[in-house]
Amino acid sequence: MTILVILISTLALLGVVVLFVRGSREAPGEPDRYPFESRSPLTDSELALYRRLRKLLPDHIILAQVGLSRILRVQAGHDFRAWYGRIDRMTIDFLVCRPDATIVAAIELEDAPHGPAERAVADAMKTRALESAGIRLVRLHELPSDEDLRKAFLG
Repeated sequence: MTILVILISTLALLGVVVLFVRGSREAPGEPDRYPFESRSPLTDSELALYRRLRKLLPDHIILAQVGLSRILRVQAGHDFRAWYGRIDRMTIDFLVCRPDATIVAAIELEDAPHGPAERAVADAMKTRALESAGIRLVRLHELPSDEDLRKAFLG
């Protein structure tokens, strides 16, 4: 009888552990499938610029939609959370790097109106953050010609 009680208790405990582990992986009421679908990370204009950059700078690394938090670091002695919070969700359209991943420039293609004043404030913060880190920011107000890109990056 004692062995049967121990066996039932062990199985009950095992059942509770299984339910706990399963429940911790999925939130209650969590759907099996999320309502997402893929989309292109680049607009038509950005894709055209990307192709031009690849053609013009074949030996460089061209990265698209890069978060500032991937290329900027808060200097020691400063409040990490406060400064990181300013750039946490900001991105640049393109990052041009040498083959050794040294940054040449960040590019913003402003082919569509940015809208409200909040956008202008965010753009100014982005500019200041990149300049503070010594990263050149090239703002393009329309899709540039190959010649304009050549002048901007090859002199």
